[in-house]
Amino acid sequence: MDIIRILRLILYNTAIFLCLYLLASCGRSKHEKVEMGNFHTVEVSFDPVADYNTFYRPFVRDMDVIPLENFNGIELGNVMYFKVLDTLIYILQDNRPIYVFNTHGKFRRKIGELGEGPGKFEIISDFFIEDSIIYISSYTSVEMFKLDGTYLGNFNINERYKPPRPLFNFNFFRKDGYIYLFDNGRHGKYHFYTFNEDGQLLATKFPNNYLIEAVWSRFINTEGKVYLLPVNCVDTIFQLNGAEVLPAWYFDFGSHANRSLDDLPGSMSQPQDMLNLMQYCAEKKRVFSISRFDKYKQHLFFTFGLNNEGYNCYYDTITHICSTIKYTDPPEIFNPLVNAQGFYINEGKLYMSVNAFVLKEALESGQNKCSYLSEDRQKQIMSKLKNIGELDNPVLFVVDLK
Repeated sequence: MDIIRILRLILYNTAIFLCLYLLASCGRSKHEKVEMGNFHTVEVSFDPVADYNTFYRPFVRDMDVIPLENFNGIELGNVMYFKVLDTLIYILQDNRPIYVFNTHGKFRRKIGELGEGPGKFEIISDFFIEDSIIYISSYTSVEMFKLDGTYLGNFNINERYKPPRPLFNFNFFRKDGYIYLFDNGRHGKYHFYTFNEDGQLLATKFPNNYLIEAVWSRFINTEGKVYLLPVNCVDTIFQLNGAEVLPAWYFDFGSHANRSLDDLPGSMSQPQDMLNLMQYCAEKKRVFSISRFDKYKQHLFFTFGLNNEGYNCYYDTITHICSTIKYTDPPEIFNPLVNAQGFYINEGKLYMSVNAFVLKEALESGQNKCSYLSEDRQKQIMSKLKNIGELDNPVLFVVDLK
């Protein structure tokens, strides 16, 4: 056998080995694909707790409500994304300015406005607060404001950091000297970059064999750690540790999990593909997304999408018990998490936004029995809600966590 034939045989066998390896990798389950770092596993329960008092008792020390006042005839609608800092609540409402209320529910100011020019934006991807500065991600720029609404300026994300691929409609976060960027995954390719404070691009390390194509969700900053919520149909939440992207929380959805991304329709990067993906997951009874995540001590709260509905869940990291709560018809005042459009944890308090029309229906039903709060606290809450109208702004339920 001459040397040429030997080399050809070696190359052929190497190619066969690589193909078999890649096929084996693609056939792995999500749990097996995640190979870097130590991560927690949450076995998700799909059997709702029959009595909602049993659901709330493990984590509720006390509860109060903050009705958000109406102002200038503007209806907030669903309050899905908000942050609480000190005594102020910052609300991201569609593509409107950031609305600021105090923790008594009084409107204080708006930050930024729609339009073109300094201090204005056409679309908001997300925002975060660091060192008393609000950073708003808007298309290709970052708008910066003081907490009192004073405009500080902006910068173009592509001009400042010069990522290998231009970013559009991106999310931006900075923590401990690192800048994290991701965009909407146009053309079926994810774009995720890590920079240092000097603007140097760092080699981001993803978990081995973890192939990602789609739209990232958002950054979550909780308990001093930064997490990256997964793309649609993926069941692992990642922690950002410098230039490393480490799997932190794996959610075992059992038969409702997507075992392989190969048969998913489309690239998941275009609106129509997203609709196809949602329809596919609904037909197959698969989990579509993990859209929210927050944690305090042993209390972990998360939201997942299944059958075109969102489920807010509680997981105790000590007992390893995962609980879901079922909807009640009519709704009940003291079952706020099941009806919450969004939630946020700050300084040991869980804030949940519930639409006014839901609470109005609950009040009219008269079926609001609660055994996990004192009678005096129940009366105080009912008194604050007694005059609520269907078109009023949402109410924040505030739980003092144990």
